[in-house]
Amino acid sequence: MKMIKRQLMQITNGNNPLSLTSKIRSVHFGNVHNLNDALNLFDELLQRQSNPPNDFPFNKLLGIITKMRHYDSVIVLYKKMCFSRLPVDCVTMNIVIRCYCHLNLPGFAFSVFGSFFKRGFTPTTRAYTALINGLITADRVPDAVNLFRKLIRDKDCEPDGVMFNSVINGLCKVGKTSNAIGLLKLMDKFECKPDTITYGTIIDSLCKDKHVDKALDIFSQMIGKGIPPNVFTYGSLIRGLCNVGWWDESIRMWKHMHASGIAPDVYIYNILVSTCCNEGNIEGAEFLVDNMRQRGISPDVVTYNSLIDGYCMQNKLEEAMDLFNNMNNKNLLPDAYTYTSLIKGFCKHYKLDKAMHFFQLMQSKGVKPNVITYSTLLGCLYRMGKCEAAFELFNEMQMRGIKANLHIYRDLLHGLCQNHQIVDALSFLKLLETRGLDRDIGLYTIIMNGFSNHGRFDTMRSIFDDLSTKRLKPDVQTYTVLIKGLCLHGKFEEAKQFLVKMEEDGCPPNTVTYNVIVQGFLKGNKFHEAVPILEEMVGRGFTPDSLTFELLLKQDSSLIDMIQNFSPKIKNSADPKV
Repeated sequence: MKMIKRQLMQITNGNNPLSLTSKIRSVHFGNVHNLNDALNLFDELLQRQSNPPNDFPFNKLLGIITKMRHYDSVIVLYKKMCFSRLPVDCVTMNIVIRCYCHLNLPGFAFSVFGSFFKRGFTPTTRAYTALINGLITADRVPDAVNLFRKLIRDKDCEPDGVMFNSVINGLCKVGKTSNAIGLLKLMDKFECKPDTITYGTIIDSLCKDKHVDKALDIFSQMIGKGIPPNVFTYGSLIRGLCNVGWWDESIRMWKHMHASGIAPDVYIYNILVSTCCNEGNIEGAEFLVDNMRQRGISPDVVTYNSLIDGYCMQNKLEEAMDLFNNMNNKNLLPDAYTYTSLIKGFCKHYKLDKAMHFFQLMQSKGVKPNVITYSTLLGCLYRMGKCEAAFELFNEMQMRGIKANLHIYRDLLHGLCQNHQIVDALSFLKLLETRGLDRDIGLYTIIMNGFSNHGRFDTMRSIFDDLSTKRLKPDVQTYTVLIKGLCLHGKFEEAKQFLVKMEEDGCPPNTVTYNVIVQGFLKGNKFHEAVPILEEMVGRGFTPDSLTFELLLKQDSSLIDMIQNFSPKIKNSADPKV
């Protein structure tokens, strides 16, 4: 800052006013390293020049502060300029409009925009683009699109590629990708050439919506027009292909990226590593990580998290622990995902002591457990019959301000029912009702199943009959639980009636429903009544499971020939060697 002051002293000590502008331009703005430097320079310039020329370099200074993202400071300085009657031009107002938009204050941006006309300036395309971006940032995409349409209709300005890209980005942001593709075609009319950003934005949106086939078509158009994709484009496509399970295509895209001379970054490698681990291909994930290192890309926390989770899913807890220790050696801080993956792995094998150790360790390291961490531990505690400890953990979670999600409420109800505490489960459901947290049919399905399994058929039926008063529609699982309960209690005709009713209610039975009712009839020695249901089941393309098949054979081993005629799949299962 002292260097800047010395320069200003030299400039203002001269007596030749004609050389003032050129001397001011000699101020080295590169010496402005932070906001304080910029503010001090602004004040010095303001104090030492009472009648600055029109090209006085305030705009450059405002631009520097904008790049520092001190948008509010730019606005303060702009107001100071207006108060001091310093010259303000289109560039100044464009900068201020962008700052207001970055601060999510499009109303103030439009107010500054009105100054264009008051000062006798014609708004530029850049100014309109800034306003459009401001509206999009403020989640007012329809208003941004309407402004864009007005500009074209009234010919207020000639839209350029940057403006088109802004509107396309806004449309994709709210899921109107088809409209964005329409704008892509409109660009030709205005002789605006789409660029990598244009195509990349549309491809990314299509991939997020799982319209990967359309994204590949747009990608082909992009290549055909000689527009080079960048790492973002490839990343969007690889992520989209992985999300829909097109693994071979994603690897081909990865190879295409290499062939195009674009090096994958850690983000793309992480997508592929995560997909491998989720598919159980831990060897493929290891190969990719080795490839990363060979290319000089260091695995980050996300990479390690995917591998640790993958090892835990493969029951390779020792390898997962080795990676966890390796993270610490490489100064990579494990996060909530890391600890939760290990906790899941230990809970899966009922190693509760180990799971609780990592639960305590993460907190001692300042890592906050999330709702998934608690859900994992709660499920394990209930499976091990530790209901009291589970409720203590649930209360601790609430005290820490972590909001329980639907999955946790279902786990709690299921755990109570599983541990024969169905009365407590019903009381907990009533508590959820008083808090308005009962708008999930799954909660009632769990409680119905609990009462049915404990021989409380009347209570189960009462809960089901009460669903309509709560404006809850039974789903296929609810009907399946009801039909199972009806069969257990010998109400076979009613079970058949509900099999028809669920279809009438727009909830067709699935393979589980059919297996449940057939098994119920067979266990109740209602073989002849079960056969038509079995025929209907196979006719719909559903296959009897192993228990249904076993029960059929127990009825009469001579039935095997009849069963073989139902389905090729059953025929294979009926092989004497099996």
